[in-house]
Amino acid sequence: MSDLRSPQAMVDRLAQLQRLWQSGDAGGAEAELIPLLSAQPGHLPTARLLAQIRRSQGRLLGATAAFAGIDARTLPPDQVVDVAQFMKQSQQEGAALAFCERHLQATRSADVHAQAGMLALSLGRFDAAREHLLRALESGVDLNRWFVLQGLASCQRYTAADHPDIPRFREAVSAGSLQPRARASALFALGKALDEAGDVADAVAAYRQGNALLHALQPWQRSPWEAFVQQRLAGSTPMPALTPDPDFCPVFVVGLPRTGTTLVAEFLSRHDAVCNRGELPFVDFIARTIRSTPASALPTALAQGRALYRAHVVQDEPARRWYVDKNPLNFRHLDVLAALFPQARVIYCRRDPRDTAISLWTQFFAHDDYAFSNCLEDIAVFESGCRRLMDGWLARPALPTRVIDYETLVERPDDIRHALSQWVGVTPLADAAAAAGGDRAIQSASLWQARQPVYRHSVERWRRYAAFLPELSLFDR
Repeated sequence: MSDLRSPQAMVDRLAQLQRLWQSGDAGGAEAELIPLLSAQPGHLPTARLLAQIRRSQGRLLGATAAFAGIDARTLPPDQVVDVAQFMKQSQQEGAALAFCERHLQATRSADVHAQAGMLALSLGRFDAAREHLLRALESGVDLNRWFVLQGLASCQRYTAADHPDIPRFREAVSAGSLQPRARASALFALGKALDEAGDVADAVAAYRQGNALLHALQPWQRSPWEAFVQQRLAGSTPMPALTPDPDFCPVFVVGLPRTGTTLVAEFLSRHDAVCNRGELPFVDFIARTIRSTPASALPTALAQGRALYRAHVVQDEPARRWYVDKNPLNFRHLDVLAALFPQARVIYCRRDPRDTAISLWTQFFAHDDYAFSNCLEDIAVFESGCRRLMDGWLARPALPTRVIDYETLVERPDDIRHALSQWVGVTPLADAAAAAGGDRAIQSASLWQARQPVYRHSVERWRRYAAFLPELSLFDR
């Protein structure tokens, strides 16, 4: 290793190994990185490259383990945040939070407190999240970079109009230093607090301003969506299905967002035989790739798509039979999923469209796929397309499909949980065991609700808003 003792020599060697990986020899690059990291266990660039290679193969535990020799207490805050973000993207939120908290044993950093707060929030550790987020604010965190106020609002329900967070949110909204997206985030935080405290009129006003800001930043185009729906409904020759794999059974929970998909996934994941992977991003990429593939190359593309998806779902953990993917927008690609996984199951979640619209419109979504949620007229167009696609699917389903109505789910949760378990093929849990749940990270907007006892007050929630949102008439049927 003597030739690698100079910093520049190490930089050059890592660049060579990165090129080796990108040329297709991930195994060769990893084999050389492991002794390099053993010789310098605290060398962050080496650890990060090894972690990137492992993550690209779906080995997320191994990716996080690459940082085992890194002492978070000695790193500057920006590097701590970078490593924690990498771990979070590798679905290892618990390890990421522990990494941040080790750093905070040695020094106080606004950015690291903000990162720790968001991680604790996703893990359902709401008291710890609030403490970290308040410390980030006290330390002067940049609200244009960290949407701490929105995180703070997600830590609890507000039952009183005099809660100290409300003036905190108002002050931030009034400040001239916030950029449009950050101001929108603060407006959504204010809207949530006012709404829960009973001031619906002012809450709607805050939500209107926040949605208008986001709509201007990421306008949603209706024409491409309507063309996509028409193309799918027009139908085509079914893709040749791959041979079923009985040892790997994905369960796709689909529908509009905010229709109970997170709750259904959480119900199923309480079985040891079922792994809930949350909202995976891979299906859209795989489906688009397959649809653009010439017919002659389709069998190869399908096999590659299935291998890619399975690798990133199973990861480097002990294999299970059932894996839940609750990305609701996978309803767009059920034809492709039927070809990839003829042994899969589909659970379609529905809800009163007015309640769904309100729930979407009052949530801050960062991803462009959810840009339709910033305008009630757009939500109506998207909802119509979803309903028509799913009606067409249900008329001739290529995969076993179960329909779950949100209203029935919250009225009879134990009955639905038992029925779903039996339908999927796992033994229903006793009520006490099912209620225990877990501490798996939840990144969706339902991170609070999914960890509370099932409640009914979201049924016909739209009625509270009807006087302030005439656009809800778009959803009357």
